[in-house]
Amino acid sequence: MKRIFVFAQVTMMEVMRQPTFFLIMMFGLALIVLSPLFSFFTLLQSKRLIQDAGLSSILLTGLFLGTFSASGVIYRELKGRTAATILSKRVGRGEFIVGKFLGIAASITVAVLIMTLVLAIVVRHGGKIAAYDAPDRPALIFLLAPLLLSLIYGLVSNYFFNKNFCSSTILALLVLVSGAFFALCLVSPEWSIDRFGMYMPWQIPAASALLLFGILALSTWAIAVSVRFHLPVALIWTSIIFLLGLMSDYIFGAAAAGNVFARIAYSILPNIQFFWVGDAVGSDIAIPAKYILTTAGYSILYMAAVLFAGTLLLETREID
Repeated sequence: MKRIFVFAQVTMMEVMRQPTFFLIMMFGLALIVLSPLFSFFTLLQSKRLIQDAGLSSILLTGLFLGTFSASGVIYRELKGRTAATILSKRVGRGEFIVGKFLGIAASITVAVLIMTLVLAIVVRHGGKIAAYDAPDRPALIFLLAPLLLSLIYGLVSNYFFNKNFCSSTILALLVLVSGAFFALCLVSPEWSIDRFGMYMPWQIPAASALLLFGILALSTWAIAVSVRFHLPVALIWTSIIFLLGLMSDYIFGAAAAGNVFARIAYSILPNIQFFWVGDAVGSDIAIPAKYILTTAGYSILYMAAVLFAGTLLLETREID
C-alpha cells in the first residue's frame, strides 16, 4: 500500500509539471471565464447558458486531461526503461497501474476543483443582459485577482527559485481560488457581510462532483489502452467510449432486454447520462446526496473493473 501511494504522489507531481496538462486546464478555464460574453445571444437565459457551457467545458477538459496524462506517464515509461526498472524491484504490475491511476486521478481532481470554483464565481456574477445591470464587483475582483496572482507567482517561482512554472501556478490557483470562493460566501454584491453562501450557486459543486466521477471512469479506459498504445490510439479509443457512453441509453438500452449483445455493450460502456445533471442545474432542482453517493459507488466499481483489465494487459506485455 505504501508503494502505491508513493507512485501516486510522484505521478501527480509529474502530471502537473507537464505543459500539456497546464495548457489544457487553462484553455478550459478560459472557456468558463469567457462564457458570459455569449449571454448576449440569449433571451433571459444567460445563467443557464453559463452553467451548461461551464459544465460542458469541465467534462471535455477533464476527458482530454485524463487521456493526455495517461499516455504521458504510462506509455512513455513502459516504452522507456523507467517502468522496467520499477517493476524489477518486486513491484507488482497491479500496484504500478493503481498507483499511476491514483496520481492521475489526484491531478484531474485538482484541475476539476479549480474549474468548479471558477465556474461557481462566474455563475454568481452572471451575464450582463442590459446596460443598466450592475456588475457583481466582489465576484469580478475575486475571479480575476487569483488568476493574475497565480500567474505572477508561477513566474516568480520559476525565475528566482527554479521551480516548475506549471505546477507552481496550478497549486497557487488552487489555494487562491479556494480562498476567493469562501470569501464570496460571506460577501454580498454590495460588499456587506451576509449569511454564509447566500449568493453562491451550490448546485454547481454537486453537478461537478458527478462529472468528476464520470471523467475518472473514462480516464481508466485511457490508462488501460495506454498500456499497449500511444497517445493517438488512446485519444481515439477514449473518445469512442465517451460518445457511445453518451448515447448508450438510445443505442443499447432499449434493446438490452431482448438482445444479449446489446445487454453486454450496455453493461460495459459507462453511462454518461448518470453523470450529467445539467438539466437539473438549469431548472434549479436540488441534486440529492443519495444520488451522488450511488453514482460514486457505480463509478468506483466501474473503475476497478477497467483497471483490472488494464492490469491483465500489462501482465501479458513483455517489458524490456
